[in-house]
Amino acid sequence: MTKRDRRKNIKFGPGHKEHSLDLPFWRDNDKLWALPIVSEVMDIEELRWMMEIPFWEDDSGDIVVKPNDVLANPDKFPDHMQLINNCDTSFPIHITKNKLNEWIILDGLHRLAKLVSEGKKSIMVKKVTIEQILLTKKE
Repeated sequence: MTKRDRRKNIKFGPGHKEHSLDLPFWRDNDKLWALPIVSEVMDIEELRWMMEIPFWEDDSGDIVVKPNDVLANPDKFPDHMQLINNCDTSFPIHITKNKLNEWIILDGLHRLAKLVSEGKKSIMVKKVTIEQILLTKKE
């Protein structure tokens, strides 16, 4: 099975689909990071709900891992825990509004998890419009 075929058969945990963007393309993070967007401070509570939604892959590639599960069981998810521990929270995260009009993270969920685990109250964000997201399509 090719990686492309595997992507068609991914299992998603409860809550993922109704909160995601369902973009018809894969994003290029280099293009996302290059967007000229000013950073601003946001109360971390506006994004804390994302800690209970499965947005990360497990070892089989299914999207079933919640950030709070990783923080509660770091030995069960060593790869994600390492990413959380090693991420640089001085970089802002990129967020946009989903179809439920909630702020959702495009890039930076491991940084959010690290700041939550450290008890921080605010986070630096870059608010990305849907029009800007369209500019990030992977070639």
